[in-house]
Amino acid sequence: EWRITVIPDQPPVISLLEDISITRQNGLRFKYGATDDYGVVAAAAEITHVTTKNASPEAPLRVEFPTPQANAKNGQLTYADLTAHAWAGQPVRISLIATDAAGQTGRTKMIDLNLPQRPFKNPVARAIIEQRRTVAAKPEKDKHAIQALDALSLYPDKFTPEFPVYLTMRVARHRIEHIHGNDDARTQVVELLWR
Repeated sequence: EWRITVIPDQPPVISLLEDISITRQNGLRFKYGATDDYGVVAAAAEITHVTTKNASPEAPLRVEFPTPQANAKNGQLTYADLTAHAWAGQPVRISLIATDAAGQTGRTKMIDLNLPQRPFKNPVARAIIEQRRTVAAKPEKDKHAIQALDALSLYPDKFTPEFPVYLTMRVARHRIEHIHGNDDARTQVVELLWR
C-alpha cells in the first residue's frame, strides 16, 4: 500500500530587489528576484500607458527578459532600451511578471514612472518627436500634427536643410491624412517620424 499526497503547484513569485532605475544611456535597469517551486521559465515587464480619462486604453507593451537563472542568489539583472518607443517621455505603469512551466504567473505591484526618452538638442527634432507622440497617442489630434508638420516644412532651407529629413517629414504629414483608423498605418507613420 502506497500513500500518495499530491502537492499543489504554486504560482511563481517575482519581486523587485531594487527600484527600477534609468541608465546613463536612458535605458531601464531592472534588478529582480523570481522563484517557483518547480522553476521559473520566463520573466517580463508589462508596461501600460497612462492615458487620459477620455482616451481608449492601449494594449500593454511586453518586454521579455532573458530566461531567469535557477540559482541566482543576488537576483536577476536586465536592461531595456525603450527610447525609440512612442511612449518615451510619457507616464507609464510597469509590472514584472514571472511564468512557470504550468503557465501560472505571478506579478509585482504596478510602479508608476515616466518612460525615459532620448534627449534631442535640435529644436526641429524635438518638434518632430512631439508630433510623433501626438500621432501615436491621440488620433483626435491628427489635424494638429498635420498643421505642425506643415509649419515646420514652410522654410526647409532654415529649419530642415537636410533634404531627406524634409522629404520624410512631408511623406509622414501626407500619410497622417489617410490613416482613418488603420492601426498599421499609424504605426508606420510613428516609425517614419522617429527616423
